[in-house]
Amino acid sequence: MGVTQTIGTFKKFDDAVKAVADRKAEVNSGTYLPEPNGDGLTFGEYFDDWIVKHRLKIKPKTMQGYVRNKTTYFDRPIQVGQSQIIFSALPLAKITPGLVADWTAGVAFDIQRRSNLETLRAEKAARITDTKAARLWLKCQGYPVPNSGNIRKDLLAIWQDAGSPRPQVELDESAAAIGAAYKYDGKSSAHNAYRTMRKCLSTAAKEGKLSFNPASGAEVAKADTKEREPATRQQINALVAQMPPEFSLTVLLGAWGFMRRGEVLGLQRGDVTLKYDDAGEVVGASICVRHNNVPGVPIGSPKTQASDHRYVPVPQSVAQALELHLIAYAAPGVDGWLFPNEDGNRMDANNFSSRCWSKARKAVTDLPRGFRFHDLRHNGATEARRAGATLPELMRLLGHKDLKAVMIYQHVDNNDLDAIANHLEQRLMKKVD
Repeated sequence: MGVTQTIGTFKKFDDAVKAVADRKAEVNSGTYLPEPNGDGLTFGEYFDDWIVKHRLKIKPKTMQGYVRNKTTYFDRPIQVGQSQIIFSALPLAKITPGLVADWTAGVAFDIQRRSNLETLRAEKAARITDTKAARLWLKCQGYPVPNSGNIRKDLLAIWQDAGSPRPQVELDESAAAIGAAYKYDGKSSAHNAYRTMRKCLSTAAKEGKLSFNPASGAEVAKADTKEREPATRQQINALVAQMPPEFSLTVLLGAWGFMRRGEVLGLQRGDVTLKYDDAGEVVGASICVRHNNVPGVPIGSPKTQASDHRYVPVPQSVAQALELHLIAYAAPGVDGWLFPNEDGNRMDANNFSSRCWSKARKAVTDLPRGFRFHDLRHNGATEARRAGATLPELMRLLGHKDLKAVMIYQHVDNNDLDAIANHLEQRLMKKVD
């Protein structure tokens, strides 16, 4: 029994007859190529196969993100219009640009709703006083407590001995969808999931399983990216002071060495070359960035190809701090870690954050909101530009081959604009021949 295929829709009967005749001629001559149908695979089945085939080409941290997007978004029911869609269950051949756009918008709204629920739940929990929490728990346990007023000290002690349990906050989930402005709009995470999907479907199209990549033609809202606010030099110095002595150098290398957290924590003694003058004083240093130490994956090469084995010079003051650090804290040997843990092995990135960075960041109360270790690079890049660094030089220092990525690290304040005006004034004052 043959397979029925649709050729198309035609306004004139003669055009339809001619199209059928042409198709039959193609079939009879062996030149007909059927439209790709995804080989009967669902997106989830193809995605799993795609991950396996490309695992050697994808960095471990990137792979983590792909797998997380699948389990968090592709495998979960997402509300799209009046129905719920599990994207992994969709046949490849049934995925359209419109469906991709609607699904991505649904992901953003789902993240938005859940984020708002968590915020409302936290706010409601914060309004429950210790006295109210104790009263509710004691009543549930059958203790005689009044509906209002003070609670006897012996009863309060019983509540405290039980770990001061607090009631679970119940919320009407519809409140999250109609309440005040959301604190997180979900666009960033949704767009990240969309990019993963687009990359996967691009490969499917190249392999002939799809006639085109439906994600490329989808109209997807991008996240509203706000310019990161860099810290001041005073704030960076305060961060250095708040860090444990054996890790204070990490802040200096992040800011004035233009290095990512994983690159800093991946440094070994052999990566550092100190420079001395004739009197034996340290006048500078250079660092070869070879490793990237990120949470949950084996240590690997830096994030981008442009970052791998890149040469990073540091100012004299940082080089002097580097010399003292090598003497006092770095593990011995050419392969010794610059920032080892208590056992002398490489410091886990998550351990570094919880043990050192997070505490120092909280202690410096006037830092820009949401300030991250990665934001230190913004300071270094901005100061380097003010010192006269060209864009190609900044690209080398930061380890980027994309000009757009470098521009993210550039910040201009009123002092920069004043300096331009002063420079123009000096030129205007010169006599014109």
